[in-house]
Amino acid sequence: MTESPKGEVISMSAVAQRAGLSRQALHNHYSNVGDLATDVWISRLLGDRQVLDQSAANLGLALADAVRESGIEPLLAAGRTDREFFDRLRAIPRGERVAEVLAAAVTTWLTESDRDPTRSTIALTGDARIFAIGGMVALVSTWQMAAEPPSIAHQVAMLRTFAASAAVAAAG
Repeated sequence: MTESPKGEVISMSAVAQRAGLSRQALHNHYSNVGDLATDVWISRLLGDRQVLDQSAANLGLALADAVRESGIEPLLAAGRTDREFFDRLRAIPRGERVAEVLAAAVTTWLTESDRDPTRSTIALTGDARIFAIGGMVALVSTWQMAAEPPSIAHQVAMLRTFAASAAVAAAG
């Protein structure tokens, strides 16, 4: 998937051919390239945390578990380190699955992360959750592509402030 020139449309047929699979075999696991790209993205973020025999159905849970155990910092760092790869994935239109996976990971980070047990949790629901997660994804994407992004600690602080503001606005 990362070998195609940026902006080139990637089809399920092309992916199946490159992987040595039939198109039907690929469609048995993924309904579209966006869902496949989501799993590639999650796998890359998880890196060595991912169990080799882990099925695609569990990748979202594995991402949430990684966030629960280590916070969001390692994922922000991984996205920045592998900038070209993630830039190419961002160019692939994605469906609702990526939003669901991101929402679960961000919600886990805001409410359950073991990284800082002294901080208050931020609970987002309904429209505030959709708005906050969309805004946070936009911020992270902007930072990852910046020539000089803020430090990871500053990114985390800004994301928490953004989510807290959305929660307060929704409650008010």
